[in-house]
Amino acid sequence: MEKIKTGLIGYGFSGATFHAPFLKALDEFDLIKVLSSNQEKVQNDLGNITVAEKMDDIINDPEIELVVITTPNTLHYEMAKQSLIAKKHV
Repeated sequence: MEKIKTGLIGYGFSGATFHAPFLKALDEFDLIKVLSSNQEKVQNDLGNITVAEKMDDIINDPEIELVVITTPNTLHYEMAKQSLIAKKHV
């Protein structure tokens, strides 16, 4: 079975506590890139993973199929819209 290449946008409480651990634990997903301003925390928690500096680094990555958005709710709509325009699953 091929894993779903996944990008995680946001690594605050929700991303670090819920989303990233589930994505890492489930065999169906391959978490390959995380958008965060805290590269050290991401790499301490998840190991050698690419940390993106801006959202475009995730949504324009041709390898990424699924984008998981864990930012504050007020940002979800615009981020989801941009991800869908980039032809990603959200």
